Amino acid sequence: INGLTLYSVGDETVIDYIKVYYSGDDSYEFFGGTVNAKHLIALATEDDDFDTDLGYKGMIQFGLAARDSSIVDTDTANGFESDNDEPGSDNKPYTNAVFSNISTFGPAAGPNDPPTLKPKHASGNVMRLRRNTRLQIYNSIFLGYGNGLLLESTKSWQAAQYDSLTVQYSIIAGVRGAFFNPSSQGGAAPVREWFMNEMRHNDTVPDNTGLMITDPFNYDARNFQPMENSPVLTGSYWWVPTYKQNTIDDPFFQHVDYIGALD
Repeated sequence: INGLTLYSVGDETVIDYIKVYYSGDDSYEFFGGTVNAKHLIALATEDDDFDTDLGYKGMIQFGLAARDSSIVDTDTANGFESDNDEPGSDNKPYTNAVFSNISTFGPAAGPNDPPTLKPKHASGNVMRLRRNTRLQIYNSIFLGYGNGLLLESTKSWQAAQYDSLTVQYSIIAGVRGAFFNPSSQGGAAPVREWFMNEMRHNDTVPDNTGLMITDPFNYDARNFQPMENSPVLTGSYWWVPTYKQNTIDDPFFQHVDYIGALD
């Protein structure tokens, strides 16, 4: 089962400095509610690291997920999975959580390490955004997953055109399969064009080493700190128009220069 499941928890509850280790399903799943959280760690998760559903609209900053290539669920394992609800309805409130400064390290340390990914890791995604979700992700890095971004369902794709669903100022690196999953709504090319549009300031990097993180895939002594001159040390973003329901300029967020979870 999930490591930590939050059902309709409100924003007066404090969730901070939590570690989920070897969860048999998702590490963190938010079903509705408005609770905010900082400093969440997910290690060796079997299914999804961060899962949001049923109108959850809280704020999360400084999340770290690190996979073990030998451990995976019987379901596709994703860094993020997000739905509005199971039928993808227009029931409100929409799932409209805001995540910032997230670092996820998947099961693939390099192009041949391990030589073959387990099937549910190979079919997994950095982000699986579907069923009319309006998830927002900023200032984050994603390394070493089976695939990059999977943006499913017509309504999620429509929301992305207005950035009520959005990914900005973020980098995907070192995926084994497709940076933009061809199962996405309309295929990979439109999602690639959307993600790489200069107004969103995203990027893709062919290999994990391009982000210059010290030693994140050493299971005996992981080191998630960036090296000198790493591209993650600068480039964060802290302003969104005030008409947005949840915004990255909320006082909850600590405004740091770097992207990823380095606090």
